[in-house]
Amino acid sequence: PVPVEVIPFAEALVRQAIKNFGAEVEPKMDEDGEDVMITDNDNLILDCLFAEPFDAKRMERELKRLPGVVESGLFVDMTDRVVIGKANGEVEVIDAV
Repeated sequence: PVPVEVIPFAEALVRQAIKNFGAEVEPKMDEDGEDVMITDNDNLILDCLFAEPFDAKRMERELKRLPGVVESGLFVDMTDRVVIGKANGEVEVIDAV
C-alpha cells in the first residue's frame, strides 16, 4: 500500500477522495493490529491500496493537492538511487532507469 500522512480533521475528506482515485483506504495499524499508528506530529497514516497500476508522478501531485494531506509515500523524482538495508544484513541497490 501507499502510505499517506493526513491531518486528523481532514481524514474523512481525504479518505473519500482517495477512494475516488480507485484505492481501498484503511488506517495504518500498529504491529498488534490494535491501535491506529500516529506520527510524531499527531497525524494519521492511511494505507492506500490501488487495484490498478497508476502514474506515480500524477498520483503524487493529486494526493498533495488534497487539503489535509501532509505527505505521501510516493517519492517521485527525489533520487537516482535507492539503497535498502535488510534485517539479514544484505543491501539492495536500485538505480533509476
